[in-house]
Amino acid sequence: MRIFHNKQYCIAHFCSTFNTINNLSHLTNTMNGHRISAVIFDLDGTLLNTELVTQEILKEFLARYGKVVDLEKEKKRFGMIHHESAIATVKDYDLPITPQQYSESIMPMYYEK
Repeated sequence: MRIFHNKQYCIAHFCSTFNTINNLSHLTNTMNGHRISAVIFDLDGTLLNTELVTQEILKEFLARYGKVVDLEKEKKRFGMIHHESAIATVKDYDLPITPQQYSESIMPMYYEK
């Protein structure tokens, strides 16, 4: 079982793995030699409350660039997939990196927590 600690990453991984969320017939196929028998969606924090961890990680990440979390900027990111959020974060905080570099830098921080 693979557990994701970031909602946006989980959704992005699910979509990229199955190529489309609209065609759930792929769930009966095998993946890496294992039959998929169930998929649990936890998009509202029922099983994993990731909001506090996400805020801590973002605070730590932005501090590397001398920035602080702006709650108004963060409110508009609720519900965005990770890719959209990465683009907005880089732009809103005027970070000297690309959204891809942002993703590659911040994702390992989730695994550490």
